[in-house]
Amino acid sequence: WAFGKFRIASQKVFSETDKRSEWIFNDGNEQTIANIALAFASTGYPAPEFFDTLQGNIDKISLSNNLQSVTNICYALVILDLGKKYPVVLTSLWNLAISTEHDDSEFTLETLMQLVQVQLFAEADGLNLQEPSAELKELMDSIETKEIQSTYQKEVSEVLTDIGFVHEKEVSPLGDTVDGGLLAIDMACREQKVAIEYDGPSHFLRSPVTGEMTSIQDGPTKAKRRFLENRGWKVININYQDWMEAKRKSETKEWLRSRLGDANVRIEEQDFFAVFAEENLSSIEPPAEQPPQIKEEAPKTSTGTTSKTDAVFAVSPSFTVSPFFASQTTNANDDHPWRSLSESTLKRKTVLQLSEYLLNRGCSVTDSNGKKMRKADLIQAVQSLDTSTVSTIKEDRNLETAGLKSESMVQGAEDDSRIVKASQIARDDVVMKINHPWSDLSESTLKRKTVVQLSEYLEDRGVGVVDEEGKKLKKAELVVAVFNLSSNNLDNKEKDIDTAASASNHARDSANSITPPSHSNPWIQLTDSSLKRKTVAQLTEYLVERGAEVKGDNGKTLRKDKLVAAVRTL
Repeated sequence: WAFGKFRIASQKVFSETDKRSEWIFNDGNEQTIANIALAFASTGYPAPEFFDTLQGNIDKISLSNNLQSVTNICYALVILDLGKKYPVVLTSLWNLAISTEHDDSEFTLETLMQLVQVQLFAEADGLNLQEPSAELKELMDSIETKEIQSTYQKEVSEVLTDIGFVHEKEVSPLGDTVDGGLLAIDMACREQKVAIEYDGPSHFLRSPVTGEMTSIQDGPTKAKRRFLENRGWKVININYQDWMEAKRKSETKEWLRSRLGDANVRIEEQDFFAVFAEENLSSIEPPAEQPPQIKEEAPKTSTGTTSKTDAVFAVSPSFTVSPFFASQTTNANDDHPWRSLSESTLKRKTVLQLSEYLLNRGCSVTDSNGKKMRKADLIQAVQSLDTSTVSTIKEDRNLETAGLKSESMVQGAEDDSRIVKASQIARDDVVMKINHPWSDLSESTLKRKTVVQLSEYLEDRGVGVVDEEGKKLKKAELVVAVFNLSSNNLDNKEKDIDTAASASNHARDSANSITPPSHSNPWIQLTDSSLKRKTVAQLTEYLVERGAEVKGDNGKTLRKDKLVAAVRTL
């Protein structure tokens, strides 16, 4: 058990223990048996004789009805990929673990985490285990996992971005709309279904001689890789030792390109001019008196021919350009920088990139049935964008953190229909997505959220999570409350926008502003515990947006408790 606890790779110790299985089952109690099973799982040793003996002594475990011991053995079976070999053992012990005979107080955090993984691994292996009771299921769903990213993991992610591998961090393998959890993927590309796992020292076994880490993966790491592969993911494990060696040689980019290439993973070829234009539009401020004019002709070189670089970076003299981009910048009024991209280039964009590009330009990314558009349809939508229409919609780049800001969204409008269109876009495609991003989630997806996630989501939107007696709402009631957000809270937000749009008299004198709903202090209804769960970065950003001071007399950022108090006094 100690060798398993400290993940020591001793083939001899585990082999000799396995040979003495009969003696262990004869003389040992159920806790001894369960601890040894867990040690085998931790180190990834299959122990054929031990589990064969277990199959013939299942009654000894069942009669004890010790929840932790039963759960440990179930966990060992799925980690070692033995569920299919011993389905009767797994099924009978699982049924015993989830039986209603156990009191809720017996289900420790460790036990609940093991039960969740047993169910997921068994399902991936094609085994249908009995569903836990509603009460136990709620306990299992309420597990709150902390997404902890190491410094080296962040470094890998940054280099992957630099070489053009589009990915997200902490991605759930259970579906596109499910938050990451116990089995979250470190870095993943959903479109290619590529999972990249950074394996630090805790993923490997120690040498019994030197005590140093070896290159042998432990049992849970192997099990997670198998689980992801069973669900159709292509898995690339990054050994921290290899990464440190690549860093020492200053070859991190080349090394990652090689790893991705060996796995036949596609890397996005970045279009420099389109990326530059998209990322730096916010640095260019058009004059207030009139829309910027695009030069009809690009500058000529000394030979009389047009320079490609000069053509792309040709800027109207009326533009006010930030100093950093004074010498090299795209047309500031170019709100459709992808209009010149070829179809093959657009096809290399991800669904996420295409959707975000269209949403930022006021276009819907769902069809008439409310379903997300396919990639081919998104590409067609980008190609059919009308530049003149797009240029009338100037959405602020910080909508996600600041909400709808009260600035002009329509410039140079020629008739009321254009204003109505802009108002409709702001109402349907922006307010709902920003204020209620879970509006499109199905009931089954919401049920996979934890109680903590649901409660925090509702509290952030000013909805109470306790009943009239002050008791916390149950998970089913929280799910219903999220559904009701669409017809209650957000309706009021949309009415605010309609009122503001109407008051502006449809952009008289060719300018119309849409006033956003009031967001003076939406966190005012949050409990102290909810505010304390916010990060220092979240609290600081929230206060800065509302003009509050976040630094003390010494010039340093306030402590978290001070920031929470500052939110309270807004």
